[in-house]
Amino acid sequence: MGNEFDWVEQSAAADAEDNQVAQLEEALEGEKAARRQERFATVLVAIILIDIHVFSSMPTWGGPIAILILEVLLLILLGRKLDIPDVERWIDRWLNSSKNG
Repeated sequence: MGNEFDWVEQSAAADAEDNQVAQLEEALEGEKAARRQERFATVLVAIILIDIHVFSSMPTWGGPIAILILEVLLLILLGRKLDIPDVERWIDRWLNSSKNG
């Protein structure tokens, strides 16, 4: 009699293990997303600090404008590559406003 219901206990143990694995996978995805956002923020701050130094030594405004345009494009690409949801929303909003306007 004891052996007839062993599969039920094994099934329950497997379900508990599957639930734990799913929870760990979700926690890992959350950590990966946090690291990607942190990496993006670090790059953004570094660019801002470099810009402050470089732009203060430029005699005209044409150079900083050109550099800013290139930086925005590169930051958009980096944000898409790192899967930053805010960047995706900003791009969608900008594209929708340019279509309507």
